[in-house]
Amino acid sequence: MPPAAHVIRLREPWIREPHPQGMRFRRRFNCPTGLGPQDKVWLVVEAMPNSGAARCNAGEPHFIAAGQPTQVDITAALTLHNEICIELGDPDSNLGAVHLEIRPGNTEL
Repeated sequence: MPPAAHVIRLREPWIREPHPQGMRFRRRFNCPTGLGPQDKVWLVVEAMPNSGAARCNAGEPHFIAAGQPTQVDITAALTLHNEICIELGDPDSNLGAVHLEIRPGNTEL
């Protein structure tokens, strides 16, 4: 049985701002400490009502399908200080649950 992932919930405060295709949510966080050389950090976005995109530190956007949870390996994008940006395609969108998972080794849950 693989070791369990460590979960870091990304609660408020999220900066909410309109953008041309809908609503943008941004949140800053520091790099998780104690990461081993094989550990991976995943951004997990629970099912959102609208499709959109998620990115870490202005990196490549990762598609979020409406009604589907999204998991993105952000390990390579992490720096000492980081920012998650989630853009949803409706100006009335609200952000659901978002968290980081630190998964030991090459574990994919």
